[in-house]
Amino acid sequence: MVGLGTLWVGVLGAGLLPALGPWVFVPVMGFGFALAWVLVEVVVSDRSADAVRATTLSVVGVLAGVVIAGARPALGLLADARSPALAFLAWAAVGVALAPLVALCVRGLGPPVPAGGAAPGTAEAPAPPNRPVHERPASP
Repeated sequence: MVGLGTLWVGVLGAGLLPALGPWVFVPVMGFGFALAWVLVEVVVSDRSADAVRATTLSVVGVLAGVVIAGARPALGLLADARSPALAFLAWAAVGVALAPLVALCVRGLGPPVPAGGAAPGTAEAPAPPNRPVHERPASP
């Protein structure tokens, strides 16, 4: 949450104090984004089973890319039509509106998966060495 808070402060500051935006608040936004992204990857990685961890992280990255690919042109149009400060304030408002959704998603991920383990609630055990997975005996 510290990363998201720092990112939000940078966006809000750039909107409220546009003269300081490029010198103070844009670097704060960059730092907040980097911190938030690392923490998102850690949380997702801790709560993903080994077999799907890379896929899960890839899906999170793709979704983030799709969101920003849609947001950048919209914010650019708003900045051209009104002002860059208004575009920053609009992006800050979106961040505030989405914060509860982010909190619910993080809570809904469940507890961390033990290292080398399967996802919680599954009865899978690793296959014995030299024995294909499809020949594993059925669980009761």
